Amino acid sequence: MSNELTLANKKTTEISSLLAKYKDNIIEVLPKHITPERMVQMVSYIIAKNPEIANCTIQSIIGAMIQTSILGFIPSDSLGLCYYVPYSQKNKDGSYSKVVQFQIGYKGFIDLARRSNEVKTIYAEVVYSSDVFEFELGLNPILRHVPDFESKRTDNDIVYVYAVAHYVNGGFNFVVLTKNEIEKLRLRSPMQKDSNNPSYTWKTDYPAMSKAKAIKQLSKYLPLTIDIKTALTADETVLKLDNFSKDGLKAETIEYDEIPLVLSQKEIIQKLKTTQTKYNLSDAKLTSILEKFELLNYSQVTNDNLELILDEMQKEGEYERLLQS
Repeated sequence: MSNELTLANKKTTEISSLLAKYKDNIIEVLPKHITPERMVQMVSYIIAKNPEIANCTIQSIIGAMIQTSILGFIPSDSLGLCYYVPYSQKNKDGSYSKVVQFQIGYKGFIDLARRSNEVKTIYAEVVYSSDVFEFELGLNPILRHVPDFESKRTDNDIVYVYAVAHYVNGGFNFVVLTKNEIEKLRLRSPMQKDSNNPSYTWKTDYPAMSKAKAIKQLSKYLPLTIDIKTALTADETVLKLDNFSKDGLKAETIEYDEIPLVLSQKEIIQKLKTTQTKYNLSDAKLTSILEKFELLNYSQVTNDNLELILDEMQKEGEYERLLQS
């Protein structure tokens, strides 16, 4: 079990006191336009909006806040510039820590791109199944989108997402991603392990997250400022004080989670059956394990909970062997 300090069950005064211990470290890396006191106010506001963040490590909260201030963003979901997403990260010793992952929203990417002074307009849109949508690549690229606002427009009806940039000196670029490509990019995140059920911001803001992916792909063709390069490095990462210097983010210090292996339901069931056989677990024992996770059978196991269930099966198997020895 991780023993990293969190802000869980702390009053506002206690939060301020704990963060004050990091004041000297924070001053070294904060941009001049923000003070440690302002940092405390921002953290308190975020926790008030999403108490689950209080369970995250202070290091990851501060890391996300510093990167936000460096980029000149305001951490508000309603603005859509960036998001702080709490999730469980597996440590090297096998324990789990609740940490904040820093995510840039599509409006954040647009804001950064405009700072180059070479981009005239930049935007992204999602395409639903009933929309009229045509595009053509080659020497004379074409993009035409006529939305059908009278039809059903749910996340499941999204078929494409695209991003377009027009430059001050003329010319433009655009990228188009299919729903399948959107999903492949989503599943690269260590937080998005279930191919059938988006989680966190993807669950609540699938169109906005899709737009962010399109703009991130478009950024390969944009005039890259230092801000954009830094943003691309920091997006969807867990940041700590050690990742920063007085000159900003040290990209080479960031540790990225491994891209999870996404299994089909058939592969999940096969893995569970193999593990059951390996540890000689009875059906009754297996049922009791699944009940701990409020599951009825193998078919309800997903990529999100598979690893936890396999760990529990291993523990039960080793315990049974110990009793028999």
